[in-house]
This record gives sequence, structure tokens and C-alpha cells, in this order.
Amino acid sequence: MTKRLSRYVPQPHAVANRITTERDVEILADIARYRLITPSLLRQLHGGSARILDRLRVLFHKELVARLPAGSHTREAVYYIHRRSTLELLASEGFITLDDPLWKLVENNQKPRREGSWLFVDHELMISRFHLAVELACRASQGAIEIVNFSQGPELWDKVSVKKLTYKKNKGQWIAEDDSEVLPVRPDAFFTLRFPNAPEDQREFHFFYEADRRRTDTTKFRRKLRAHHAYIVAQRKHREHYGVNRIRAVLIETIDRNWAMQLLQAAADPMITGSHPTGLFWFSPSEFVTTERVLREDIWIAPTGTRHTLIPSIPAVIAPAPAQTLEDLELSF
Repeated sequence: MTKRLSRYVPQPHAVANRITTERDVEILADIARYRLITPSLLRQLHGGSARILDRLRVLFHKELVARLPAGSHTREAVYYIHRRSTLELLASEGFITLDDPLWKLVENNQKPRREGSWLFVDHELMISRFHLAVELACRASQGAIEIVNFSQGPELWDKVSVKKLTYKKNKGQWIAEDDSEVLPVRPDAFFTLRFPNAPEDQREFHFFYEADRRRTDTTKFRRKLRAHHAYIVAQRKHREHYGVNRIRAVLIETIDRNWAMQLLQAAADPMITGSHPTGLFWFSPSEFVTTERVLREDIWIAPTGTRHTLIPSIPAVIAPAPAQTLEDLELSF
């Protein structure tokens, strides 16, 4: 393409002579898998290929993908699938099935974006960066670790009924009432790691993932964790909805160390699991969630005072989080 094309409006006539290659279909499949993705993330998926930008321009002007252009909010364009015709192409090539949740997602992507939608974009890109870190770390393991699936979206959503809690100041504790309330259970992602060379009962481990960008307060956050704990530990509803026997952990990635420490302390609140903090929730700030560290290093800390890696191992014990100050916890991270 010699003529500079619009960044905002597709011009199919300008790329009419450019064929859709096998590599293009692979790029489209990656965009579909990641829901929202930037060129730099795609380049990492494709080994740093410098031709990704050119292929993305062609796909945009062929109207096979949509993009939010770079501007004051982001340094990069953001790509996503917005047409059923693109999914039909991917289905014909065997990349997706006819009952894939992506078909519903594409319907939503056709709707005009409302004011404040950049908050959604930032959140989804945080999920994409985590997904990429795990996927590339699995590739680097040379077959020792595999990512079996990575699911996100409304198909993961469920709910759980729990007893209402009232805080009694005179007793200094939470008291369960006779009435119940329904809490939503909406993890940002669900994924499975497989270890082909491990003993049979340790070959697959399942995780929930939450991307926390500090868009809520700790009170609402504790309610979210209470719902996860009731769903997974108390009522084991994940067995029916997700078809797995055990969720190893709920991973919570946060935007920085200070917020990770605050949430770590909030997760030890008795309203979530009673007097004893749970080891179900693992926290880490984004700066540690990299391809090199995400699986193999003990960057994840639980309210019980233990460090974890995503590779099965004996957790390292640190000082219990509830008894520490924010300054003490900063040393843990």
C-alpha cells in the first residue's frame, strides 16, 4: 500500500488486490482468542514479526477486524472481532466451533461504545497481558507445561446464595442472620495448566483469575471474595458449572504493590472465611506478572502468609499477613 489510508474508516477498495493468507487467519484467530489485543502483544505471540502491523492494516481495511485507534488514551491501537463473517471464516478453517461464545461476543462488539468504555478496554487488556504471559511461559517450558484453555466472558458467570452478615460492634464480629442473599460469581478468566510428565493426579490444575484495577473499594472487594469462597470451598458449585474437581486458587493481579498489600489485608477479614484466613486467594502486582516470572517464581502471596508459584510445589511460609503493617508487607513483595 503506497497511499496512506485512514486510521478510522475502512477502505476495502484500497486492499482489494491483497489476498487473505493463512498467516492472516492465524492472526484473526489470536485476536478472537484474546478478545481485545494490541499490535505489540500480537508481535510477541508471533515471534516478534515486524510484518504484523502491515497485516493488521490490511485486515482492518478488509473489514475483518475493528480497531480503536491510538490516541490520548493509549499509545497503541486496540483490535477486536466485530463481524460474524470473520467468525465464519475462522469456523471454516477449524479455529472455532459453531457454539463458541465468541458468536455472542461479536454481537456485543457491534454496539456503539458508550462514554467510559475505555475503563472496560483497560481492564480487558490487563487480562490479555496476563493471558499472554502465561501462554509464552508455557511455550518456553518446551512441553513441560501446557495451557489447556483460557476462558473469559459471561459464560463463566454464576451466583451463590449465602447467609447475610451483620457486624456487631459490641461483640467485634460478624453474625450470620437467618435471611440469605445472592452474590454474583464472575471471575475475569478461568484457565487450566497441564503438566504432562507429572503423576496422573497432579497433571491438571485449574485457576480463577481476577484483574483488579482499583475501580472498587475494599468493602465490595471483600464481598466478591466471600462469594468466591462460598462458591468454591463451602458449596463446591464449580464442579457442576466448570466440570472440574478443584479450583487450586483465585489469582488476583493488582495494578501496584500498595494496592496489592491493601487487598491482601482485606482478604483476611473474618467476614470472608471466619476467624482463619484462607489460602484460596493469591495476590501479585502487575510488575511481577511477566513471562519470566508468572509461572515459576513465588510472586503470589496468600492471606495465610504463604508464597506460591503456579507450578505445584510446597509453598514457602512467610510471616502471617494480618499481623503485618503495609510497610512490612512491602518487603514480602
